Amino acid sequence: MSAATHSPTRPAAKKYSLQMKFGPKQTLPATLSENVAKAAHSGVYIAGQDYLCISLNPEGAKEATGAGAKAGEDKSASSGSFILILRRQR
Repeated sequence: MSAATHSPTRPAAKKYSLQMKFGPKQTLPATLSENVAKAAHSGVYIAGQDYLCISLNPEGAKEATGAGAKAGEDKSASSGSFILILRRQR
């Protein structure tokens, strides 16, 4: 009697890419691609001497409500669904 060997299969690897355009007033329109599907995002960035911080939300993200939201102001989401912080190594 011979024992059959079981070799687990791995799911296909996903390929991600992020295309960003650094705009005025620290705005950041971006396109996030997963394999073939693309999704538009928008957000902000902070660039310093040693840091780069990026916060992105999908286009049409739910608007902020509550104490922080004032009438007539641009109501955008208060935190990003994608946040990246890079620090320079010296």
